[in-house]
Amino acid sequence: MYVRATAKFLGRSYYVFALQTDIALKVVKKLEATLTPEVTRRIEAPPTQNFEAYKLVREGIELWGGSFEDRNIGLKKFEQAAEIDPNYAEAFGCLANYSWLITVYGNRPPREMFPKAKMYALKALELDETNTDAHTTLGFIMSWWDRDWSAAEGHWQSLLELAPGAASSYSGYAWHLLQTGRFDEAIAMYRQGIELSPLSAGYSQNHGEILYYARRYDEAITASKQTVAMYPSYPQTRTILGLAYLGKGMKEDALDALHADLDLSQGLKPEIDNLIGHRWPGPGMRKMPGRS
Repeated sequence: MYVRATAKFLGRSYYVFALQTDIALKVVKKLEATLTPEVTRRIEAPPTQNFEAYKLVREGIELWGGSFEDRNIGLKKFEQAAEIDPNYAEAFGCLANYSWLITVYGNRPPREMFPKAKMYALKALELDETNTDAHTTLGFIMSWWDRDWSAAEGHWQSLLELAPGAASSYSGYAWHLLQTGRFDEAIAMYRQGIELSPLSAGYSQNHGEILYYARRYDEAITASKQTVAMYPSYPQTRTILGLAYLGKGMKEDALDALHADLDLSQGLKPEIDNLIGHRWPGPGMRKMPGRS
């Protein structure tokens, strides 16, 4: 009844919103959970008054799993959605989150993208102070770019309150704690996130990375080996494994791990090539992938 009434009121394009709301409320009822009036309002409110904008955001999110070019196209779709509906908080939140992420996964320069990401995040929070993408973006940018530790901490704490069941809330906060030298807190926080997403290759790999940066090399080696066993084609893990071996002075083991990383990436990671060349210069260095 709710779905039919809402769809009739909003038009056929909004049937999907009404259906999502109906499913969410049925799940809540089945779990015998109690919602506050504010949470109920947020569930029932359509995210946007323009279905085309909604579709563009969904398409942009789907494109993020593709190539560098796909990710740039995804960003353009978020921009189009925000232009169509300038009151669509999710569009600005996605613009914020993916604008800073594309500096890591899309070869776009931080000097270009971080100020944009910050602007989009502030706009998203102006429209919806509970927007988790905006809090995530500002948490990272305040910590890693602005070095405003107090402001960053506030965003991570807000994110934990808004999304306590999301692994990313804990992992992001953990990187902030690591950045501020609170290593034991960072590791404990990160492990809470892993418990929520135990099968994620990325979270598993980053566990070893955080341990490495905390100079807990034995634990970093153990964690990285576990990730290699679970996800043998995930090359970044071997980078951390190699660095952890270097931290312990185990040069041959380090070289084996770093070469395995280069093999998996087909020689497309010049930073590893440079690391090997810097540590082991001269004719004794092993043959690189793709070299004659």
